[in-house]
Amino acid sequence: MYLLTPIKYLKTNKKDPFNNYQVDNNQGNCESIYCFEIDQSQSGAFEPDKNSLPGTLVFAGSAIAGSALIESDLIGSAFKKPETAEPVIELPQGNYLFCQARDIIGREKIIDLMADVQQEGLWQRLVLHNRCYLRFLYEDGSTVTQILRPYSETAAPDQ
Repeated sequence: MYLLTPIKYLKTNKKDPFNNYQVDNNQGNCESIYCFEIDQSQSGAFEPDKNSLPGTLVFAGSAIAGSALIESDLIGSAFKKPETAEPVIELPQGNYLFCQARDIIGREKIIDLMADVQQEGLWQRLVLHNRCYLRFLYEDGSTVTQILRPYSETAAPDQ
């Protein structure tokens, strides 16, 4: 999958992605993202040690009402980020290996999917970046778990 533009989120202090997702019925829904850095020794392994996954949490973010912030939200008059608000983080533009499950799945299944995505990328001889994104959202009437792993076809940047 090629993400044409970055998806922006407000940074949060959430530390445990496996127990924090909740649908806010008052707002309709919500969306969360977690960025993990996978240990360099495991990020290119065909059979990664599942005990090393998902990796080290780099940041977490959230968007309310089911849609992440878009650039116009940040610079347009419709959205004024308060001075006290958390900083904006993003899922960068680029190529991603992608999979999803129609439900909020647990830690073990997420780790299995991360390993599957990594194996698929290596089978395709892609250069996988050492970051992996875990995204929870509510779309089309149900909750969804997504795994996104950036890749390049040549040397990976430090990301």
